[in-house]
Amino acid sequence: MLRLIWKSWWRHKERLILLVIGALIISAGLSYLIGLSETSKGTVVDTLRKNWEAQYHILVRPPGSRGSTESEDLLSPNYLSGLSGGISLTQWNEIKEMQDIDVAAPLAILGYTTYQVTHTTEELKEISSDYIYRKTRVVKEKNGYDPIVYPEDTLYYAQDSFFAEEAKDSAGELERAGKIGINGYVLLAGISPEAEAKLVGLDKAVIDEGMSRYFQPGDQASTRHQESITDEARPVPEQQHTQMPVLLNDSIYNRTLYNVTLERIKLSTKEKRELKQLTKREEIREYLNSLEAEKIGDYSYSSQQDYQTLLYGLAGKILNKEKGFSDTAEVRLNRTLNLRAGPVQYDAVEAPFPERWEFAFRVQPVQNSFSNQFQDVYEGSIDGYRKIHMINDWSEENYLDMKKFIQPNFIGVYDSSKLQTAKNPLTKLPMQTYRPPTAKLMVNKKGNPVNPPAKITPRGSPGGFLLEPPTMLTTIEAASQIMGDKPISSIRVTVKEVDQLTEDSQQKLEEVASEIEEKTGLITDITLGSSPQPTLLHVPSSGEIPELGWVQMPWIHLGASYTIYNETKVGFSGVIASVMLVALAYVLATNLVSFLARRKEFAVLLATGWRTSQLVRLLIMESLMVGAFVATVAWIIEGIYFYQNPESFSVFKLIIVGVLGLFIYLLGAIGPAILVSRLSPYETMKTGEIRRTARRVSRSSGLIGMSFNHLFGKFGRNTMSIFAMAFPTMLLAFFLFVSFRLQGVMYTTWLGQYAALQVGTSHYIAMGIALVIAVLTTAEIMWQNIVERKPEIALLKATGWRNKNIRLLVLLEGIWTGLAAGILGMALAVTLIWIMYQQFPVNELWLLAASGVIPLLVGILGSILPSEIAVRVLPNRGLKEG
Repeated sequence: MLRLIWKSWWRHKERLILLVIGALIISAGLSYLIGLSETSKGTVVDTLRKNWEAQYHILVRPPGSRGSTESEDLLSPNYLSGLSGGISLTQWNEIKEMQDIDVAAPLAILGYTTYQVTHTTEELKEISSDYIYRKTRVVKEKNGYDPIVYPEDTLYYAQDSFFAEEAKDSAGELERAGKIGINGYVLLAGISPEAEAKLVGLDKAVIDEGMSRYFQPGDQASTRHQESITDEARPVPEQQHTQMPVLLNDSIYNRTLYNVTLERIKLSTKEKRELKQLTKREEIREYLNSLEAEKIGDYSYSSQQDYQTLLYGLAGKILNKEKGFSDTAEVRLNRTLNLRAGPVQYDAVEAPFPERWEFAFRVQPVQNSFSNQFQDVYEGSIDGYRKIHMINDWSEENYLDMKKFIQPNFIGVYDSSKLQTAKNPLTKLPMQTYRPPTAKLMVNKKGNPVNPPAKITPRGSPGGFLLEPPTMLTTIEAASQIMGDKPISSIRVTVKEVDQLTEDSQQKLEEVASEIEEKTGLITDITLGSSPQPTLLHVPSSGEIPELGWVQMPWIHLGASYTIYNETKVGFSGVIASVMLVALAYVLATNLVSFLARRKEFAVLLATGWRTSQLVRLLIMESLMVGAFVATVAWIIEGIYFYQNPESFSVFKLIIVGVLGLFIYLLGAIGPAILVSRLSPYETMKTGEIRRTARRVSRSSGLIGMSFNHLFGKFGRNTMSIFAMAFPTMLLAFFLFVSFRLQGVMYTTWLGQYAALQVGTSHYIAMGIALVIAVLTTAEIMWQNIVERKPEIALLKATGWRNKNIRLLVLLEGIWTGLAAGILGMALAVTLIWIMYQQFPVNELWLLAASGVIPLLVGILGSILPSEIAVRVLPNRGLKEG
């Protein structure tokens, strides 16, 4: 049988050469693509880690803390700021003691207190009792696009003698006329110093200046309780004073401007008399507003400068600095924890441009009502988008009933820019402990796109949908003394031996998350496989805060990166599969042509007593021999590559390359084996054709008509050529679309704009391999077509056809084949683009047209050799063979 195979191959030496060339191309292509698929896994993982690296693997939260958007697997980047307690120290210790836990970093959001920076103006160091002083203050919160400007706040300062006895409290104290107080909020949070040092390198971010330092084991928190008596001899409920070590953040992110105008009013005798007759506050203010005043000066202060003044006022000793930015400023930190901010609530809405944003929500406005005593603490509104919960009682009748007091022991200051986290907040899981979420205004309140988008900064108020990170960090032990049994808001967990995104790491994280839930009763979310999901938020008006418009924020889509990882592997596997399909089409075409050329030989064997099963085994043996040749060549290529790169050795790769080579050629033997089983020696030897007649779809009166009829006359076999060219053409057109329209990044949803399959040289090489194989496929099939039509070609020559006409006839067949493949390939490419991006590539039609030219070239190249064979047909010999 082996001898018969060899004689048959040697008899058709030209086809044997094509067979060897095709086998070499397939083996080299398989080796290259399989190797590329192995390395692409690592490339995708690196891309995902580069563009969206989770600082922690699992987020643990209290039961009942899920928001309405989490039904879509979406987490708001504000999710940590709205949590307050709910996890006990016992539950935290249970998580820490689990075998696979590397870091369990708790976060306890304790609440807000206030601070004041008081500036003394040079012009009013001496206050005269002959004047009434007017102070007009305007607060402007610069959010990056449309500042929030609050109504003017006018205060008067005067001596009591200007007012009637019953109206003395209608004006502030005279000595405060020359002092300008700027107030702000400070958020206190509790952490584990050891866990934060390991998670983000907080210990390495402490400013190395003076006595500034990180937490030490001796930094203990203590709490004392006391009762006091007010001046009215009314007992005050038990007060809790907690002394604690505190690490200060060196910066804030909100941009608030305070503009103050100072004026003085010189009253005439008549005006003094008229003023003394007024007894109501509203009447006094209206009268004073009507009087002309002499301007003393305009003064401007920023939240950034005042925070630095506060910072050095509180931590000046440990930083060896006695004063901050202002030599005349005084700082005061309120020692009461006043309030906590709740989570932001959302309603699902339709985006103004739904084709761009898959998810859109409306931020629910919230108006908070507080007593005058508390409202006077802060110039500006705490209306906004979060429910504010009071910690202490600030009602007018019970404003002394303060229950939570803090006594910070400032030990150091840290620089948040030195933390071991990505500098670009778009490429990192939101870490609200150290920075606010990123937000950009995309569409203004009038519905017009903002170009370029404006970066939105957080407000200084706890009511904002974007919040400042904690200003003061203390220990989790201090947090437990303030909050009680369940001080922890969330726990950020990293797992041992999980450093990249793989199926094994995903499975391990799922097992650890399940263990946490079973042992503690808490809820978990796996964040390692997450990805940013650009989400559009409508920020409406709320109280004094005007409507902002539509803001885009990178929300967290749980599991999306892992999905992209799998999709990317599937995407590249699709490239490999398409090349394999083209290779399979080539092998089928080769085997079919071989069968057609040897059909009389098979008929003779059947007539001399061979059984059909023996012929089937013969074909399978031939395929195995060629497949073994392909595998051997691929292994030789791999051996050379491994010799140059020993670290790249992979037993799996060697096995899969060999198996695929054998598999392709074995599949290619199925068609001829079926045809062999249907052979009839008598009919085959009699007719010499599988089909007695060929289809005709037009008149054969010229070259075009004849070539068109020849294409459809053997449509079954020619279809293999068409599909062999159409599939790589489809992928080539798609990759060109991605490269030009999407800057080389292939994604299937908005998830993937940060992490997806990068279209590069490797994909075009793969398409090149497929197209070369398509050329060989076309050549094989057209070669056989020419062999079967030798009598016809001989007759044409005998009737006067010249060689150039014969050559053109065959080339036209190749052109028709390529044109059909180009049309099919472009149609498939448009369909693929529509499925993946829901858009028709109107502006890129020239790309598709350009890629459609490729099959024409392939068809022409594939018909060159058969056309030369046709030209060499001699009329007398051709007619004799017929």
